[in-house]
Amino acid sequence: MAQHWSGRAIPPTTHNLVELGPMLGVPEDTMMELRLLNPEYVASRYPDAANGIPADNCDARKAEQLLQSLEKVRQWVISASSGKGHPFS
Repeated sequence: MAQHWSGRAIPPTTHNLVELGPMLGVPEDTMMELRLLNPEYVASRYPDAANGIPADNCDARKAEQLLQSLEKVRQWVISASSGKGHPFS
């Protein structure tokens, strides 16, 4: 049974972007970006999971690709949070 806070169900505790996406109704094109970002997010949150120094696993090309993905996700969040009836509203 889901717990409730202020009339809303409390979502499960997870830092996995791929698990969070479907809970928020993320469309498939944005899910593709979350799949790309998820390993980096985990490594930034849990540096021991990076199999080395996180900064050593990234070059300028990869950083640019990740920033582009992050921007696409950010745009979806902005769009979704302004819509009525969405999980953010």
